[in-house]
Amino acid sequence: MLIRKYMSLRPSSMTSDRFFVGYRYGKCVAQNVGANSIAAVPCKVAKYLGLENPEQYTGHALRRTSASMLVEGGGDLLTLKRHGGWKSSTVAEGYVEDSIARKIDVSKKLFAPLTASTSTAILDSASTSKQEVDKYFNIDDIFNESDEESDHQTNNKILNVMNKIPNKGISISNNKNCTINVNFHIK
Repeated sequence: MLIRKYMSLRPSSMTSDRFFVGYRYGKCVAQNVGANSIAAVPCKVAKYLGLENPEQYTGHALRRTSASMLVEGGGDLLTLKRHGGWKSSTVAEGYVEDSIARKIDVSKKLFAPLTASTSTAILDSASTSKQEVDKYFNIDDIFNESDEESDHQTNNKILNVMNKIPNKGISISNNKNCTINVNFHIK
């Protein structure tokens, strides 16, 4: 790992308590590395890699990257807020890049329990009539505010939607403050 290599190359004769020390003309020097020197690293790396607009790569990229890496590694919101020194959850969440891998992981978690065999087994165990199973219904049928249906019947309808998507589609209407995300994961 890069940190271990740095530790092994850092002269033991350094009198500074600071972990990072200056490096000039191929040697470590006794001068401490300040915040501005560390903040300039992303720009230097961008120039080295030949990226466009290297001046746009600032020290802030280090803060954003560390927040994203923490969450990708399984860190929760409280840990993220403590790590970044943020009081606001909204501000902390704004620092996290939503990677493709994370989106796929969330998608798998959402749809993993809803397989065709699972929904069929639940519908069969509820002794739902053939007409009810084959019924086409829309999102309003699932989220209606009527007390006529039990939660169990509503759950069966939700599971049945998964079976009907390829055949009939879903109609969405008259919904307020509703966010629907559709993610396709093609193997």
